[in-house]
Amino acid sequence: MSYQFTHFAHGAFDAYLAFVRRLRPEAGPTREDLRHRWRVFDNPWDGYFLLAHTDEELAATLTLSARCLRTPTGQTLPCYELSHGWTHPRHRRRGLFFSLGARAADLVFSGSFARLIIGAPNPAAVPNWRRHRYLFTRPDGSQLVLLPRPLTIAKRRLVGGGEPVPLHPQPTAEWAELDFSEYTRRTAGLPRMNQADEVYLRWRFRDSPDGYRYFSASGGSLLCALRLTRLGDLPVVVVSEWFADGKGGPRTPPGLVLSLLPRLAARFFSGHAGVYIQVQVPPWPARLPQMALYRYLPHRPQPLCFLFKDGATPAEEALMNELRRVFQLSDCDVG
Repeated sequence: MSYQFTHFAHGAFDAYLAFVRRLRPEAGPTREDLRHRWRVFDNPWDGYFLLAHTDEELAATLTLSARCLRTPTGQTLPCYELSHGWTHPRHRRRGLFFSLGARAADLVFSGSFARLIIGAPNPAAVPNWRRHRYLFTRPDGSQLVLLPRPLTIAKRRLVGGGEPVPLHPQPTAEWAELDFSEYTRRTAGLPRMNQADEVYLRWRFRDSPDGYRYFSASGGSLLCALRLTRLGDLPVVVVSEWFADGKGGPRTPPGLVLSLLPRLAARFFSGHAGVYIQVQVPPWPARLPQMALYRYLPHRPQPLCFLFKDGATPAEEALMNELRRVFQLSDCDVG
């Protein structure tokens, strides 16, 4: 089978949409098209949408989204993030995803000022990026975990169910929904891996098609941004980022957030199957008492992969591991 490769650059959403409409049954724009428009084509800095296709259908895709990281010394580090890697089931095991990865590196390192590509791959994609000589951050004990709602899951398995419904209860002394301006004002100086200036925060949250909602809980001790998504076939509330007692990231002790988030999500979202969040967990078997106390299920770790243009120096490798310490899911496409 013959494949062709092409890409669409920042700002070329109309050309992208006209192209993919020829290769799929949906007229569009679909929800994924709108997410690509936001993440790639309307990105404040830059972006690329790469694809492989036959004459009849899309075979594989990959996106590059530009942003700046913020180093512990306050400097900015321009980079591109890999995301939305996908291969059609009929076209797997033919090297398409590997080929798109090579083209992504060529686009960034030959056509931009950035010296760094990062990603937050799922386990199935890890071997591909290792073949491209990406390095990975060291395991640090953080995990993506699910705080399930067993009765809701059982009901959906037995009789099905629709999409979760956002609720809008009156604020109390314990819970309050914040608007975008108030949330970003309160969190502007808190730890994120990305350079969280006004332009970035407006693009990352307010302009996103994902419908983020922002909350304060426990008298302001917990601040978080939530959105609805799917984990497999289950609708879940994903915690895009959270800050407890003025701290953020997976190394913050998770007790407060693990106890509060299920109650907050139940108050503001009806019909979801659980809460999906990144937290620090103990190693086995010391993890078992924490799992029993907070009733969570470990899903997977989330290492970061990274590739520097001329290969990472020891100092650059150490820097990426240091940045992983303040990494939030909002710092990548998982959030």
